[in-house]
Amino acid sequence: MSTRLAVDAQEILKLLPDAALLVQADGLVCAANAHAESLFGYKPDALLGQPIESLLPEQFRAAHRTHRTQFDVAMTPRPMGTGLELLARRSDASDVRVDVSLSPFACEQGQLVLACVRDMTEHARLVSTLRERDEWYRLVVETGSEVIYRLLVNGDPLRGSLEFVSPQCERLTGRTPQEFLDDPNLWMESIHPDDKAAVFETVHRILTQRVEASGYYRIRKHPTGEYRWVADRAVPLLDREGRVVGYQGTARDITDSRHAEEERQRLSDQLRQAQKMEAIGRLAGGVAHDFNNMLTVILGSCDSALLDIEPGNPARRDLEEIADAGKRAASLTHRLLAFSRKQAIAPRVLDVNAHLKTLTALVRRTISENIDIAFSFGETLWPVCIDPGQLDQVVLNLAVNARDAMPAGGSLTLQTMNVTLDEKFCKAHAGFLPGEYVQLSLKDTGCGMDPDTLMHAFEPFFTTKPQGQGTGLGLASVYGIVKQNHGFIQVDSGLDRGTTVDMYLPRSRGDEHKPSAPPKRAVPGGHETVLLVEDNDRVRLVTRRLLERLGYNVLEAASPAAALALCATHESEIHLLLTDLVMPQKSGVELSEEITVMKPGMHVLLMSGYAADVLPGGSQLREGMHYLQKPFEQSSLASAVRHALDAAS
Repeated sequence: MSTRLAVDAQEILKLLPDAALLVQADGLVCAANAHAESLFGYKPDALLGQPIESLLPEQFRAAHRTHRTQFDVAMTPRPMGTGLELLARRSDASDVRVDVSLSPFACEQGQLVLACVRDMTEHARLVSTLRERDEWYRLVVETGSEVIYRLLVNGDPLRGSLEFVSPQCERLTGRTPQEFLDDPNLWMESIHPDDKAAVFETVHRILTQRVEASGYYRIRKHPTGEYRWVADRAVPLLDREGRVVGYQGTARDITDSRHAEEERQRLSDQLRQAQKMEAIGRLAGGVAHDFNNMLTVILGSCDSALLDIEPGNPARRDLEEIADAGKRAASLTHRLLAFSRKQAIAPRVLDVNAHLKTLTALVRRTISENIDIAFSFGETLWPVCIDPGQLDQVVLNLAVNARDAMPAGGSLTLQTMNVTLDEKFCKAHAGFLPGEYVQLSLKDTGCGMDPDTLMHAFEPFFTTKPQGQGTGLGLASVYGIVKQNHGFIQVDSGLDRGTTVDMYLPRSRGDEHKPSAPPKRAVPGGHETVLLVEDNDRVRLVTRRLLERLGYNVLEAASPAAALALCATHESEIHLLLTDLVMPQKSGVELSEEITVMKPGMHVLLMSGYAADVLPGGSQLREGMHYLQKPFEQSSLASAVRHALDAAS
């Protein structure tokens, strides 16, 4: 055990801020301050006489001996923080990380060693925290999805020095951070020319108004040259005096989400357009239906009056003019019904290629001589089910439109092919359904249409032609015909790049069955009894007159209820029920079903301004029912009545 030191040495140890031990040449502790006793967990004076190595775990003793030997040779003091870092063993056998610095110390006992021991626990915790924060910062900066940057303006807000840019810039722009650091102007030069003004304005606002600002712009990717959409958000950068010295922010690639939003908007626009077209179709169909009733009165009255007027009578010419105008009006309503998919049709399974080949001469006569026409017919084309007249109408309407779009000449290509529409295609084209289709395309090299015109192309009465040169029903009727045949249509057009119309008609499996209109040919009248049911008084009156002129015995009713009551009291045979399709209380189909129970064997002829295959309310023609499209003339009425009466029961 060493002797106690002089008072002055003890006083010096007390003044030291860290744990301090005086160690003799034999390695025994001869003095320790209160900090040392607290650090090592010993009571006062309990450290005296302890071997210094007893305060170290076994694995650190060899390192301590080496450190001590080097010190003894040099006898050079080592300041705190430049000594030896190791673990110290406390009295309770726990370990604490410390930094040990050795210094020579002379006293009356001779040359001693002063060991200053600093507890490194807090220091180690702070270092660990800093390392964790540094790792977190590295992860955020280097592995995040956003480009982080900092720019010092140096007096020029648009051409400052780029102080930092994160590695994500290479993924966004194809250039490394070092390229941007070497050329501070490179980022701004890579921005799309159309977006630079907005970027300059945003930067100016950040620097002058000291506000956070955000914006969107396109930046060119090297080396492909494609532009990527960027969402940029930046804040002003201030120095210690509060002066704006630059700005810093993040730039995020939003190209995919931008494209997805554009696609969503496109599909939403397509849906709204489809809904608008459906609403217009319902309106057009309703207008055409009501107008057909009026035309039935006009044409029927003209027919009836013409039968009573001699050929030389001056009034006959006026009546013929009225009848001719009524027929032209009926043609317009037919087009409206085509648009609304409510015109009468007679579809059959058709070889589109073979049918189109019969039209080639007519198409060539329709098109100007300065327009080249090319036909490309797909091989082994699938059959489709369509009214041949409708197919003619589609092709000729589109050919005329193409001709008008190429007044100075050009080329028109008509092409057919088999296509299979999959789920992916249909998701990108609102309203389309997957399946097998025959595609019929007409492509011209004309003036094309701008986006606004294209948006309204299929709407009835919309036309870009001068007044008096177009009705605006050509494309509308094409649209309606394709839709009525369960197909789809799309138009691709742009100013000065022509127009392509693609129509997709479903492949026929040969099992389609649709009612067809009776042949329109002059036939004699008859003497059978006809029950006429029509809620429109004028139509009923004209139709009765025409039937009576044909020799028929006519019973009339203004409503389904009146017709049922008449049948219940009429004892003689009624040969034919001629009824309007759309009436209050119940439809003509429902009325016919009830009456044929009361009068078995009665024939049924329905009449309407709608088509037989799109009856309101989802009604379907039953076996034994026949159909007459309004407006009709006396010859059409005579043919339809005779056809219904002569049909086998």
